[in-house]
Amino acid sequence: MKFLVKAIAVILPILIIWSLNLNPLSPSIFRPLVLLLSSIVIFGMFKSKYRLLDIIFLVLSIITFGYALRELEGILERGGIHTTTLDLLFGTLAIILVLEATRRTVGIALPIITIIFLLYAQFGSYIPGALGHSGYSYKRIITSLFTYDGIFGTPMAVTITFVAMFIIFAAILNLTGVGNIFLDLSKAVAGGYRGGPAKMATIASGLFGSISGSAVANVAATGSLTIPMMKKLGYKKSYAGAIEAAASTGGQFMPPIMAAGAFLMAEIVGVPYIEIMKAALIPSLLFYITMWFSIDFRSAKIGLEGLPPNEIPEWKKILVKDGYLLLPILILITALVVFQYSPIKSAFISLLVSLLLGFIKRDTRPNIKTFVSSLIESSMGIVRIVAPVACAGLVIGVIGLTGLGGKIASLIIGFSSGSVIMALILSMITAIVFGMGLPTTVSYLLVVAVLAPVLSDLGV
Repeated sequence: MKFLVKAIAVILPILIIWSLNLNPLSPSIFRPLVLLLSSIVIFGMFKSKYRLLDIIFLVLSIITFGYALRELEGILERGGIHTTTLDLLFGTLAIILVLEATRRTVGIALPIITIIFLLYAQFGSYIPGALGHSGYSYKRIITSLFTYDGIFGTPMAVTITFVAMFIIFAAILNLTGVGNIFLDLSKAVAGGYRGGPAKMATIASGLFGSISGSAVANVAATGSLTIPMMKKLGYKKSYAGAIEAAASTGGQFMPPIMAAGAFLMAEIVGVPYIEIMKAALIPSLLFYITMWFSIDFRSAKIGLEGLPPNEIPEWKKILVKDGYLLLPILILITALVVFQYSPIKSAFISLLVSLLLGFIKRDTRPNIKTFVSSLIESSMGIVRIVAPVACAGLVIGVIGLTGLGGKIASLIIGFSSGSVIMALILSMITAIVFGMGLPTTVSYLLVVAVLAPVLSDLGV
């Protein structure tokens, strides 16, 4: 079983690369197939206390999403009018599986929110006032959410295309040792200043975040080195952890590769991804500049010095020795900005260049074992987003089905008395509340689904 799950984890990124760049699959096949493989990885890798339960969920995933793979077009054609018993059965199972997969990957908060929305869809007719609705049958709810209006909707489409491609690229890039180059460059640039390791963490996380777009991956890659160095220098454990966490979080909006939310923004807003990159550049730089000065003031206050000169490498030597490995990032930016290729094509070209460059030197040359490990690593990154995005698709589906977005928009517009500033403040507070317990991507999806109509109606 363990070998099978790992094999699926290797196949998943290969399938995505193949389908996006070489042999496109139709959405009715590609989306259920990726969710099927992702579910196998999740229930095989993110284990519960009860092995039998894992096997049950794994088998149900194969059957349920296998049915979707075969019948999604048929479900759409039946349109909820000629819905079969199997449609309802597997639609219900799909929702349960998505909720459990989300709980295993990102925690309980999002499944609870989703269940509340599902209950609202079923029993909202009993709610008096503006938030109530006329009521929907169980059949209508399931057939709506088991299609492109729910689980397999736009968020899922963006995640398994743009986002997945960049996750794979980042994993391959890291395979060649680019993460180590970033750490060495950060040490060379910031290591000698007071509070050097903390400033080094800031720069390293910003650089690594620019190619990973994942706060978790960022902490794992850079924190294992920077946190012990900060503690050794004299920082408290809590402060060292906070510096690394904050710096890694900022990597989610550091171009060129940002978190999944950036690709969703481009799709939902309807602008090229390069425009999202331009918009994020100055705020991300300001974020890291602010962190730099905050660390500097704290270091001066408690009298912390930088690293000793013998521990600081020369940045010129680093670039001369391994600078060529950074070429794929330059190619990516050039492809996006100059040639205006699609993000998927740009990432694919950069991925191939990165693999080729890795073979130049023996110590960066990938072998079968490291290559497979990188594919598994990219799979883990993909499934951690696929499950919560599918779950968020259920919430968005309920909002679309019941018209809840418009109802909330009317209430907020009334509460803000038509003031754009007040509506923006309410939007900010909502985003902060969602962000406390949800991943960035899911938080964005929920906020934009609920509050975008409000701001649009106010002329933003």
